[in-house]
Amino acid sequence: MRAALLLTLLSAARVRGRPVVPAGALGSALLLLLLMNPGWLASVGFQLSFAGTAGLVFLREPVARRLDATWTCLTGRLPPEKRDQGLGAGLLRGSSKGLAAGIAATLPTLPLLAWHFDRVSIVGIPATLLIAPVVAAAIPGVGVSLLLSLFSLPAGRFLAGGTGLLLELVGAAVSRASTLPGASIWVSRGALVSGLAGAAAAWLLLRHFRPGRVGPPIRRAVAAGWGCALVILLPVLSFERGLELHMIDVGQGDAVAIRSPGGRWMLVDTGPRSATFDAGARRIVPYLRRQGAVRVEAIVLTHPHLDHIGGTAAILAEFPVRGILDPSRPHGSRPYLDVLEAAVAEGTWWWGAVEGRSFDFDGVRVRILHPDLHTLEEPGLDDPNDLSVVLLLEWGASAILLTGDAPAEAERRVLQQIPPLTILKVGHHGSRTSTSLELLEVARPVAAVIGVGDPNSFGHPHDLVTARLEEVGTAVFRTDRDGDVRMRIGTDGGLRVTTSR
Repeated sequence: MRAALLLTLLSAARVRGRPVVPAGALGSALLLLLLMNPGWLASVGFQLSFAGTAGLVFLREPVARRLDATWTCLTGRLPPEKRDQGLGAGLLRGSSKGLAAGIAATLPTLPLLAWHFDRVSIVGIPATLLIAPVVAAAIPGVGVSLLLSLFSLPAGRFLAGGTGLLLELVGAAVSRASTLPGASIWVSRGALVSGLAGAAAAWLLLRHFRPGRVGPPIRRAVAAGWGCALVILLPVLSFERGLELHMIDVGQGDAVAIRSPGGRWMLVDTGPRSATFDAGARRIVPYLRRQGAVRVEAIVLTHPHLDHIGGTAAILAEFPVRGILDPSRPHGSRPYLDVLEAAVAEGTWWWGAVEGRSFDFDGVRVRILHPDLHTLEEPGLDDPNDLSVVLLLEWGASAILLTGDAPAEAERRVLQQIPPLTILKVGHHGSRTSTSLELLEVARPVAAVIGVGDPNSFGHPHDLVTARLEEVGTAVFRTDRDGDVRMRIGTDGGLRVTTSR
């Protein structure tokens, strides 16, 4: 639609004998599309389409001039008769326009890609240069096949089949390029904001800092120094000290990320995994990258059900992880063995999570309340939910209780150790077998969060559980309704909750 509008405006200007102002044509196309549907402004495709085209309009000529200047600088020391000789020189001259266009179209899209997908491509421009001729060959075939289909569907279909082969080749080349080592790098939103701020500061200094006796090299060095300082300092200045709980929306499963007041991360459960969906790779890793995480201190696997351990291998592959804690009662399922093998391959420590153990997490006391050794040794206890790890995190006057899928019986065993709660992670996705009224009357949590899929076949969360929570005046947040839930306890003990929906 953007291309059609631009071509229509171009044709109208030519018919009237008027010169075309590219910025005006692009702005007109943008406004016309937004008049049709203002909601398109939030579309990632819409943003990337106009950003890439704006790059071609405004940046192609400056980039081409810079490339020509670079080429002249590189060949300036060669004798005149050798500067334009050789296959390399011919290839560079012939590809300079395509390279300039590729760089110009790519640069404005990089911040958008980093913001929406937490990655920027390193191979995008060279891959585009290689693939562009195939795309250029396919475009006429697409147009002609559409035209032919108006008169003869078989003829149009025949030509479209040949064009389809070219497009399959393009798809295969893109897929291959994306799997190359270092094809893309992770960029958190904090790093993106600080990077843009640093670049803006450097640009402003270069434009306005012009003391008479200071030459261009010194001005550039000063601008680069200030830009780098902002890139480094902005994330530090924007970091708020506090304890955070992030309930990541992984569908029907649990994945809780805890950020300590010192900025370190711990995970409690890692969501589900199936043949088509890995919560670790698809949800948890991107989420942690967006938050600026570079390592995970510990992963607590409350029990070996797939909806709680499925994403662990993907997390171990992406982050350095110091250790894993679980009930230490071996389970013969393939997913559990996969986690064990991944931990061994990455050299990750494995610790038993049993009652009485505790550790300090940047001033946060983390206590394991369940299971106890007696429960672990019970021979008839076959349901892993009965062994679910229950964690209590205490920081100042605030407390967080994470119950995994522990049933009401397990809750009763630890009832005497539970103080008034700031946050409760509701047990077993809101099943009526957990989150007993006894627990709620003792703990009186300020807020509760439920990890639950939309839809799910279990009827979670159960109406009885939500009624119990309402009865004690607890504010309830659910991933099926609210998406990702971020709960921050400030140094003053205040609770602030934000959701992605």
